[in-house]
Amino acid sequence: MKKIAIILAMTVGVTAALVLPSSVASESPEVKSDNKAKITEHFNMMIVPDLSNRIDTEMRPKPVSDQRIIQSILGNIQDGFLKSQGRRTNQKDRFQLLFTNQTLITKHRINTEDLLLDFSQFDKQKHRIDYIKGRGDNGSFNVDLSKMDNEVGELYKSAKQDIGGADIWSFMKNLNSSKIKVPGSIQTSRTMDGEEYKNEYRNILILLTDGYIEAGRYSNKKLCPSLSQNRMSQFRKSFIRNGNDRTIEQFFIDEGYGITPIMNPLLKEIEIIVMELDDRSVNQNGNATEDISDMDIIKLFWSDWLTKSGVKKYELYSKAASESEVDNNIKDFIFLN
Repeated sequence: MKKIAIILAMTVGVTAALVLPSSVASESPEVKSDNKAKITEHFNMMIVPDLSNRIDTEMRPKPVSDQRIIQSILGNIQDGFLKSQGRRTNQKDRFQLLFTNQTLITKHRINTEDLLLDFSQFDKQKHRIDYIKGRGDNGSFNVDLSKMDNEVGELYKSAKQDIGGADIWSFMKNLNSSKIKVPGSIQTSRTMDGEEYKNEYRNILILLTDGYIEAGRYSNKKLCPSLSQNRMSQFRKSFIRNGNDRTIEQFFIDEGYGITPIMNPLLKEIEIIVMELDDRSVNQNGNATEDISDMDIIKLFWSDWLTKSGVKKYELYSKAASESEVDNNIKDFIFLN
């Protein structure tokens, strides 16, 4: 399966949390080989919050808020991601907040310019250093990071007052080359000692969702672009009635259940970490109310969906009990595989 990571060094008021593995902080760049050239990877990281009713913290409380997770990612940029693979120069990393529902941009008056940090804009390392250190005429990383953090805060404040939907299926279907960086997106390479060195983007999508893909009009279909609580209940009842000693996985396959796969060739370029999946079949005391939990069903349907949609790599995580658990999950996904 799959995994992603985060190491904190907040410069905008978020506490520090993790330390990079020594192999990541090494002075010698780690490169991958494609049998023709040695490749240095740069992050194209997309943070995608599901701003549906799951962000109602009174109705659906959870130990670690989505806003805190986003702040952690932002806080790790300077002393974590930019310096991974031993890189000290020529970073092309991009960090961006995207939305499952584009109408939210207008609805919540979102300034999308403040939700992108793009180090590929600098052709010269001196300009990149000046930006990070906040000197000269190239702007200031700390100022832009603070703007992004503030914009995220305003977004969640507004979204909680006017909760909307989250069409995750359509979002994935419509991802295009303006967001996903295909091989060759970085037009830089060099030859040294007879070997070619190339730079490529690593597309990582961090999806913050509870796992329920609501679309009521599909509730009676076995295969459709949704996974509502009603669909889960129907699947559970059907398995209990008709399972006939089959495993739940075999029943799922035999009966043709699933989320409709997405035909988007760019998904093969994406690594996805799905975080904060919620099990609504567990009561307020944390006890299971069903023999087959919502979480069992969510992970079964999502795994099948992402695999059949051709996603390069993925991992599914339940709600974390602590910030350190969130951080370790993300760190493992990015750096340990």
